[in-house]
Amino acid sequence: MLPPAGPRQATPSAEPGGPDVWIGRVRQALAARSSLAVEFAEEALLVWPVDPELLLLAALTALAVRKPERALALLKRYGKRYVPGKPGTLLTALALAQQEHFAQAWTLLQEAQLETDHAALPWFVGDDVMQDWLFGSLHDIRRARLRAQMPQRTARSPAVARTRGHSVGCQIDNAVGERLRNLLARGGAEGRRV
Repeated sequence: MLPPAGPRQATPSAEPGGPDVWIGRVRQALAARSSLAVEFAEEALLVWPVDPELLLLAALTALAVRKPERALALLKRYGKRYVPGKPGTLLTALALAQQEHFAQAWTLLQEAQLETDHAALPWFVGDDVMQDWLFGSLHDIRRARLRAQMPQRTARSPAVARTRGHSVGCQIDNAVGERLRNLLARGGAEGRRV
């Protein structure tokens, strides 16, 4: 049996006001693109570990500093407690893209109908000042998808390409030369007849 717990000591950073105070801090730090955003988010999760908005914002702050593994862990925690929706799907796709799993990211976006900037923006948990970051990330996913869809070109050595081009050119030149000789011969003969 465990001994009774002693009095709970308040952490120095715990402030009254609920999760809204922490959400405001994290949003302000994200808007300012401050390196403190991650610290605020992690501190907020110590005080409010299962608040849905804080979990999503903490995942976004992890993505903002290119820590997709941390973002996915937070999104997994979110998914265990809440019904995943488009905000979580969007952040998951962005995290997968940061891990260079562009095909998976695109599939998630497509299934949730979030593949365009216009469709994704209403579901983005970041503020308006982060739109450029979101649009850039979505652009990277779309560009990677298009690159993957491009037909693979077979690589030829430059010597083979030149030889093939040269021989084709010679064949064309020979054919044109032959026609020209025939025309001149006929024209020359016709010219003498007149």
